[in-house]
Amino acid sequence: MWIHVCFLGRCPNRIAALLVQAAVIAALIGIGVPPARAQLAGAGPGWQVLVNPYLWIPGVSAKIQTPLPQRPEADTNVSFDRVLAKLNGVPFEGAAELRYGPFGLLGDFIHLPVAANIPTRDVFFQGGKAAETTNTGTMILFYRGLDSPEQYIDVGAGVRPWGFSATMTLNPGLLSRRIITRDVSWADPLIAARYHRELGNGFGVTGYADIGGFGAGADLDWQLLGTVDYAYSSSVSFHAGYRSIHFDYQPGTRLGVNVHLDGPIFGGTIRF
Repeated sequence: MWIHVCFLGRCPNRIAALLVQAAVIAALIGIGVPPARAQLAGAGPGWQVLVNPYLWIPGVSAKIQTPLPQRPEADTNVSFDRVLAKLNGVPFEGAAELRYGPFGLLGDFIHLPVAANIPTRDVFFQGGKAAETTNTGTMILFYRGLDSPEQYIDVGAGVRPWGFSATMTLNPGLLSRRIITRDVSWADPLIAARYHRELGNGFGVTGYADIGGFGAGADLDWQLLGTVDYAYSSSVSFHAGYRSIHFDYQPGTRLGVNVHLDGPIFGGTIRF
């Protein structure tokens, strides 16, 4: 998914578009999905480790501010299959939760390299190539205020840092070859809550929400997740549901981005 905001062959905000591209693909793989457990509501004493692999298949809606008076804002909508086509190499992703009694520490990290060709009007430049790397993670400290065999409630606070780097190479046309590199990073404080309810026969439901930014990084950064859970055994459960992530980053420069992603999510939890 590329957001084209070129005017008469000039693309002064191309790097900003690449950063949105990286954010979208990173969010596709899944940032900060908390483990949920069907028929495992009781935390119990001692240490526990929960590993949560997952796949999220979202649709994408994005807006980007441009420095062009003729087109001050560009919009885009894209399906997940076009985003997957931009992957360049094998990304690293991992999520886990460490629990001790009523406390839990959720951690999630993604390192994602992507690359693609850049189409131009072949006047000032004869095409080009862009490569960008995304590093992002979520860390939340939870406290389990309610814990029973039928349900639990977690509340917590944490942080979600975002970091993007992009390099754009434009092949010479009427203008000479250009190589441009840009970096941007910020961190969003978060507050979060999670609720799980047993339904019987191995089934349960889980809801998760976080919200943050508050102008410290993004103006607004939030996530909603709901799943139906099934306990295959005392240590393995499966989940299917729906997830939305939104962030609005307006740092007071021409790099203003507004991205919303939502779609079905499938995953599992392995408990040690």
